[in-house]
Amino acid sequence: MQFQYSETQTGIGTSNITHTMCEEGLKILNTNDNILTPSNFYEIFGPGEYEPEPERGYSEPEWYFEGPGGSVLGVGWRYGAIRLRGRNVHNQFITGPEICKTFLTELVEHFNNFQSIKE
Repeated sequence: MQFQYSETQTGIGTSNITHTMCEEGLKILNTNDNILTPSNFYEIFGPGEYEPEPERGYSEPEWYFEGPGGSVLGVGWRYGAIRLRGRNVHNQFITGPEICKTFLTELVEHFNNFQSIKE
């Protein structure tokens, strides 16, 4: 994977970047929500970062990955809806939406490979 899972507090300074994604990236995110679940992330990567704020809709951990050019991308949930989080995705060698799409594509492939090995 071009993006490497980070076990440190990488989520600091990130924000919701779902709105910056291209149509293809949104499709990957929304059609794979049965694969990209908190329980699957936990099974593959461990506990993730977790500071629950149920009154603000944050009741699940978040997982973050370091990418090229100092970019950080992660997956989290708010009010049960999956969201892409990140920082430093703009002013890179490719566009922010392309970075997001590449990240999600790699993540889904990684999950699918893990599931096929498990079976």
